[in-house]
Amino acid sequence: MEISYIFFNLFLILFVFFLNKPLSNLINISDIPNKRKSHKKPIPLIGGIIIFIIILINFLFFKKINDKIFYLSTAFFIIGLIDDKFSLSAKIRLFFLSIFSYFYLSNFTILNIAFLNFEDYGKIYLFLQASIFFTILCLLLFQNSMNMIDGINGLSGGIFTILFLFIFFKSNYEIIYLIIVFTLILFLIFNFKNKFFMGDSGIYFLSIFFGLLIIDMSNKNLIYSEEIFLLMSIPGIDMLRLFVIRIINKKNPFKADRFHIHHLLIKKTKSEFITLLIILTIISIPILLNVFFDLKLIYLILLSLILYFVTIIKVKGLSPINK
Repeated sequence: MEISYIFFNLFLILFVFFLNKPLSNLINISDIPNKRKSHKKPIPLIGGIIIFIIILINFLFFKKINDKIFYLSTAFFIIGLIDDKFSLSAKIRLFFLSIFSYFYLSNFTILNIAFLNFEDYGKIYLFLQASIFFTILCLLLFQNSMNMIDGINGLSGGIFTILFLFIFFKSNYEIIYLIIVFTLILFLIFNFKNKFFMGDSGIYFLSIFFGLLIIDMSNKNLIYSEEIFLLMSIPGIDMLRLFVIRIINKKNPFKADRFHIHHLLIKKTKSEFITLLIILTIISIPILLNVFFDLKLIYLILLSLILYFVTIIKVKGLSPINK
């Protein structure tokens, strides 16, 4: 059964991906070049739609995915798709994502962070309202951090590939997560060739889908809270660094600029590919050590922070005033 399921999905992935041109013409949503972007012509924003279609078919016909997780992730996908088409303001996006998440998570409390489960200190339980608000905060921060770091070809797709590989290993080798990894790898091939970008639809969908999956795993005692922090640390810390710098400079913390870690590395290395390798390396090393070796999580978190800040210091990314 599993072999036939894998072969079906391999065929499905190839079939859907190679329909990208008619799908691009049908959807007609593109990323328009500007001074912040490196591409010179409009690129279709259909990567997220393709990934969503493949996961949707697995959800409908194979029931491999928790329905409550999929429904909320789909709502974020739709909002992301609208954002791709109409470029919603940050305030409008935050309003709709927060309100929808609150009403949904209030009704399906099983999706909320029920407790913080630390490796050395045990569990800290959260009462219902605190659990709901804390869950929304974590999900939206992760979604926003992934959206902010999505600045060069292969970066968001590469990070999600690493994250879903982690899920595959920690879920006792559930095949659906390996299928998602295969899907992301093929996306990366097309993405490197500038055939299409993931778009906000893909970032929003995968961020919330992944976020809810690891919350579910944590509630089932499959992973520790420190592991969640480890997985989200680099995008999250980079977002926090940018917010602090923008506030110090009396700028809107949500207004986009060119001081993300990938922008600074490109300026230093003169290469998007080297930049991609550096970022994916500093993200993957602590995560892979966690998967394959029995190491203290606090040490891996410290390693992740050290790798990030050494990189940032090298590219002079801590200055409160950027020229």
